Amino acid sequence: MKMILRFLSVSLLIFAVSGGEKIVARWDFTTGKTESSIGSFPLKLRGKTQVSEKGLTTGDSPDSKPEGAVTPKVYPELSPAAFRLTVRFRLSEKAFSGKKNMFFLWDNKYLHYRHTKDRAEHNRGFMLYLVRLKNGSFRAQAAIGFGTKSAIFFGPDWKTSPGKNHTLSFEYDGIGQVRFQLDGGRKLERTSAIRGPAAPAFYPTVIGDRVFSGYYPFDGEISTVELVSIDIPAADIAFPVRKSFRRNEKNALVKLAVTDYTSEGLKNLRVTVSGKDRIVSAVLNPEFKDKTSVLLNIPVRTGLLPGNYPCSLILKADSACGPVEIRKNFTLRIGPVRKDGDQIRFFWLISPYYYERIRDLGFTHLLNTYFGSLDSRTGRFSEASAVNRRELMDKMLADGLVYLESSILAHDKSIRTKYPRIRKNGTKNPKNLDAANPAALELCVSLAKQAAAMIGDHPAYGGVLSSSEVRDGSHPSFTPHQKKAF
Repeated sequence: MKMILRFLSVSLLIFAVSGGEKIVARWDFTTGKTESSIGSFPLKLRGKTQVSEKGLTTGDSPDSKPEGAVTPKVYPELSPAAFRLTVRFRLSEKAFSGKKNMFFLWDNKYLHYRHTKDRAEHNRGFMLYLVRLKNGSFRAQAAIGFGTKSAIFFGPDWKTSPGKNHTLSFEYDGIGQVRFQLDGGRKLERTSAIRGPAAPAFYPTVIGDRVFSGYYPFDGEISTVELVSIDIPAADIAFPVRKSFRRNEKNALVKLAVTDYTSEGLKNLRVTVSGKDRIVSAVLNPEFKDKTSVLLNIPVRTGLLPGNYPCSLILKADSACGPVEIRKNFTLRIGPVRKDGDQIRFFWLISPYYYERIRDLGFTHLLNTYFGSLDSRTGRFSEASAVNRRELMDKMLADGLVYLESSILAHDKSIRTKYPRIRKNGTKNPKNLDAANPAALELCVSLAKQAAAMIGDHPAYGGVLSSSEVRDGSHPSFTPHQKKAF
């Protein structure tokens, strides 16, 4: 049985001669004005929203009425390809007890979820909002549109109280790295499954609510908002496969994907990689030739003891704008060797959010519920979805656990209505699909093959379970193929 590998966190330091930041817009609502003090971006107040010395406060309009402040038109400058948005705010009493649990700070994207009728305009711009969790704490969340697809990012959770000042920043580097920072504390980094620059917004910008329907006005006071555009680095180095390895794993390689983002092309590349106890050590001179990216293979010494091994990487090159230097600090991990005869302690259906808690309880095999990136129209997974799944497998392999996957097709209404369960009286049961339907079985097999092709090479991958339910044994479907089976 294959073992599960743990995905490593990467801290990124980028230095480039062409790098720079520019404040695009800044609003200080405590002045009682809606005009931006930097940039020329007027705002129009919606609904019962007011601006005073306390800041911008939304009113108590009906759910169908918008609040917040909106720009009179679409300003492309307010949705840079790479950016940092910083908002200072206070939550009100209502945010802790009201019926709504989402509070929008900034939006020029509109949709914070995948719409069944996906349109190009739904995948442009970005948003930042707060979610009140069941335990009473709050979580920062964001979404970015990349032109044809979008990605949602989960930021920090924290406990707070009404009237307490907070400063939240959300940053995207234009390549694939997201950072949240709350009150100047430690930056929480996330890697986007979709890489590249953010797409310019199709919709106007709203501060304090959503652009359109399903309004979630901010319950509290927004003091200041600042948007900074960031220059996209000349190049990027990513780890497309994994950064964790089993001890004594043979022919182990860490793969580095180097991408050139300059229009003229980088020349005279030199990549130097080193790590603790020489877990990696290499000097390479890659050439892009006719491509904009190249994949490098670096041998890994897996005979070292299990644990974390800090590593560093330096890329130097020449560009039309001058010399370029990119530095990355990352961690490689060696995981323990598991024996197939070891006792299995299996945990059924676990969100990656609770991974560390379940791991510490002593479970050896975890089943990850996965269905979010299945396109029912094509019957295929999004290729970008492999990134987050490999991250979880990297974590698990380094901890000596095994990764199993569950693809639950019944969550997709179009699929479960296409292959419905039939009750004994002949009526349809719309809550689950008939996984014994020959066509549904064919789809399940196809998904299993896709999963194996996308992530099956990972040593932590143990298998995939598609559309199976424990209750199926006592919940038959009275269709011809089921009757024949009985």
